[in-house]
Amino acid sequence: MELRSKQKERKLSLQELDEIVSNLENNPNFVPFIEEARIKMANSKLPFEEALHKKIEANFKTASEADFEQFLNEKSQSLKEKLSNPEIFAVFQRLKNC
Repeated sequence: MELRSKQKERKLSLQELDEIVSNLENNPNFVPFIEEARIKMANSKLPFEEALHKKIEANFKTASEADFEQFLNEKSQSLKEKLSNPEIFAVFQRLKNC
């Protein structure tokens, strides 16, 4: 990238950078480097995700069994209403047969 930028004596455009990266992705010699970079990125991101989960965990509470049952009843009623519509029922039938 730096070499190409010096050759053109300007900064490269996003399209030019995408082209360079695409060529590198398709080069089998660069596969190990790409995999190593992906692993490093995933490992560096993990502590932030864990911290975020711990931070937002306090905002969630466990639903009581009664609330959960009420939710299920409401959703099942909604599904029954939707299935009573012949057009929607036909779509479900087509999906089932796929």
